Amino acid sequence: MKRKVLGIKSVNADAVDQVLLQAKSNLQIQVAHDEAEVLVRQRHHILLSEQNDFSIRNIQEIFAAQETSSHIVVVILAAVAYVSLVAGDL
Repeated sequence: MKRKVLGIKSVNADAVDQVLLQAKSNLQIQVAHDEAEVLVRQRHHILLSEQNDFSIRNIQEIFAAQETSSHIVVVILAAVAYVSLVAGDL
């Protein structure tokens, strides 16, 4: 049987590192997120008073983090270019 779940670990073949979900529309992303969180909390036997021992991210959060990282790199490169120009004039 071929497994379609990513992140299968050799130490524990039943352990899952990540699962990819797809919503039918942007409006359903939060619904899918909430349903997945409830399901995983149940499977992990997490009480209401306890914090999650897992994380759920959506593609929009990943793109936002990537955009922030790209902006930081651009600022650093601009600073390095400025210092190079100033140092070149000395």
